[in-house]
Amino acid sequence: MQNIQVKIKNALETIETYDVVDGELLTLSARRGANYELFNTAKGVAPQNIIAERVGQDLLIILDENEGVGSPEELQPDIIIKDYYGEARGEEGSTDATGVLVGLHENGKYYAYIPESAEASDAVSVLAENMAEPQAIGGDEIGGGFFFPWWALLALLPLGVWA
Repeated sequence: MQNIQVKIKNALETIETYDVVDGELLTLSARRGANYELFNTAKGVAPQNIIAERVGQDLLIILDENEGVGSPEELQPDIIIKDYYGEARGEEGSTDATGVLVGLHENGKYYAYIPESAEASDAVSVLAENMAEPQAIGGDEIGGGFFFPWWALLALLPLGVWA
């Protein structure tokens, strides 16, 4: 059993909570201005590692409980956030990605999921079409319950990915 919840939050509170059921794909619609917390109810913290994949404008999330059972291409998603990437805009194909994917760490603080590769282009909010990248809780603490999309990229600064 997965014991994973997805909590949709705004800057002040949890708006909705969804349970991930074993063997069933949880499909959510993106909400502008909302953020997405992954939470393991059995452990009381977020899954440490996930795989994020972009397919069209959708974000697919493969939970860490599947870790070690195959490559990202062989794994099936547990969660889909429809239209997470919004509409394409600009010549570089940048998108209107919504929210940040966050989790509660063992130390009781919130962190964004950041790419294990430490490459800014592998961050959840800017993944290229049909890319799947492992993500981990990390970077700088996100305090006060206020989660903004650009904070996920700021979490990469200590890693020197823009140097």
